[in-house]
Amino acid sequence: MNWTLIKILLIVFAFLNLQNNDSFVNAKNGNSTKDEPTDHIITRLPAGFKILKKVIHGIRMKLLDTVVDLIHDIGNKTDLNKLEKCYSSEFGDRQLNLFQMPLHDVIYDYFTSGDHDHLFLSDSKFEIRQRLIIFVQNVKTLLHLIQKCLIAPYEEQMVMGITTLSHLSDHEYKQMLNKELYNKPLKLDNNNAQHKNITSSTSCIDPGPMVIPDEFDWNEKGKVTPIKQQFICGSCFIFSAVAVVESAYLIHGKTNLKPEEIDISEQAILDCMNPDVCRTGGWPTQAWMTMAHQGIVDEEDAPYMSMYTGGCKAYPKSKINYRIVNWCDDVYNTDDFIQRFILKHGPVFAAVDASGKEWKHNKGVFRAQCGKKLSHAIVITGWTKQYWIIKNSWGLNWGINGYLYLPRGQNKCGINSVIGVPFGMITP
Repeated sequence: MNWTLIKILLIVFAFLNLQNNDSFVNAKNGNSTKDEPTDHIITRLPAGFKILKKVIHGIRMKLLDTVVDLIHDIGNKTDLNKLEKCYSSEFGDRQLNLFQMPLHDVIYDYFTSGDHDHLFLSDSKFEIRQRLIIFVQNVKTLLHLIQKCLIAPYEEQMVMGITTLSHLSDHEYKQMLNKELYNKPLKLDNNNAQHKNITSSTSCIDPGPMVIPDEFDWNEKGKVTPIKQQFICGSCFIFSAVAVVESAYLIHGKTNLKPEEIDISEQAILDCMNPDVCRTGGWPTQAWMTMAHQGIVDEEDAPYMSMYTGGCKAYPKSKINYRIVNWCDDVYNTDDFIQRFILKHGPVFAAVDASGKEWKHNKGVFRAQCGKKLSHAIVITGWTKQYWIIKNSWGLNWGINGYLYLPRGQNKCGINSVIGVPFGMITP
């Protein structure tokens, strides 16, 4: 058993085992603790390792009490079929069911999933304890949103649950958003481009008349790379820019590579940005310009660190023989224009207002109220009769397998506000 897992188990045990040998939460749920996964593991922990239970006693009891009471209240009053319209317990290959599992089991399974190996690199028991408290607070918020959803009209109901973002504080979530998208207007030119083969960015040219199918998705055609995770950094614009380039290469690059074999480095681009890039964000056009100047870098040569590590660097030649030479972007687009552009060129960059608290918990079609103050860059890969199909950068255990489904025909969350796409050419 590795030390990180031991630390998690210790803190989970201390956080929830607050009354003698009986779990507080299990007692509330009416379950025995004798078969809990923590019991036999605790006996094997290193001798002499002590936990300061007093630090998490008292007011923390009130938080747990409130959460468990909310679970009981919703579970006892709600029909299962109705609950499924507002709640999903799926989390990868696990079920994190708040209404059927003791809360401590949900916490244990969440923090021991592969999604969170990076969380407990610190030896600070205080930081670990605070992370668990944030998670429980987010569960409390989720339960209140479920209550609100259950009494909302159908057109406002949406499926929510525990996601890869459920351990983040509100401040950390805001750090993931892109301030640059609404602080500065989109620049439709490239005055700083100095490479003779890089032309100025222009407005996207209308592809012209074409038959638009009711449903279409480049992902189903094997032209979209796997979902990635940006972590706590406002680098969504880089992930969006890279995803569009990866798809462009699969569609136009005459390659035999499969989507899972293509992985362009976001870190190599991030390090060519302003040192404050994780705090400020940026536009995909900046990322495409960097790729045009510096070339494409493979992920294995510059793994993602979710932070600025200091200046552009030289890397080995990428296995992707593709060079960005130009790009276009456009604002205030109709659904019809976006669809025709996707059909001709492939997935496109777009942006949404992701400032609402429902975003952190989304597990299905996003129907919550939202504004149009753009704060998050994403990629539209296709559509259904009713929804845009959108690739996100928040991991697989958010939305529907990492994808966002957004209602069409209403500029929901500002999705029609801006699109963009790069153009490239095969290199020797």
